[in-house]
Amino acid sequence: MVEIAICLAIIGFALVAIIGILPAGLQVQKENREDTLIVQDGEYFMDAIRSGAMGLDDLVNHVEYIVVAGQTNTLNSGFNNGHDIIGLLTPPGNSTNAVAVVRPIGGAAADTGAIARDLAFRYQLTVQQLNYSNSLPELDPNFLVSSYLRDLRLEFRWPVHANGSVGNGRQVFRALVSGTLINDPSNSTFYFFRP
Repeated sequence: MVEIAICLAIIGFALVAIIGILPAGLQVQKENREDTLIVQDGEYFMDAIRSGAMGLDDLVNHVEYIVVAGQTNTLNSGFNNGHDIIGLLTPPGNSTNAVAVVRPIGGAAADTGAIARDLAFRYQLTVQQLNYSNSLPELDPNFLVSSYLRDLRLEFRWPVHANGSVGNGRQVFRALVSGTLINDPSNSTFYFFRP
């Protein structure tokens, strides 16, 4: 009888230890999943913006809204396809940022539908592109690099909560983009990089 009581005590102690560590393990798994999704989407958006991608119509299933210069753009009220989304995410000027709320492109298929919108993992994407300035312009003042070279910065903040606030997750992607920024179609709010 004593042996059975000792075995039950050992099993109980082990169960308490396992149950006690389970929430920490689940939290680490959740954070790893979010980091993986952000890295995949960061590379996707960086390549799309740098190349001035015109297609990518599946983005309308993932982008909830884009704010550019104080104007909020949503599906059918600012953008209708992937061309419009990439065009809105590349505003001209050194002080204009584009901010989008996005559900992960590489995430679960269940997160893409309109029904899952309130429960799905979402992040905030801020796109900023600045004229590149030579760190030593006095070496060659006649060479204007800034007209052909842009510093592209994508900042991801996550998670976006139901009330619109953003959590503590943060990652930044940066790249230099060579080429000019064109307006397509003319006199629209859509801009693209072209070599």
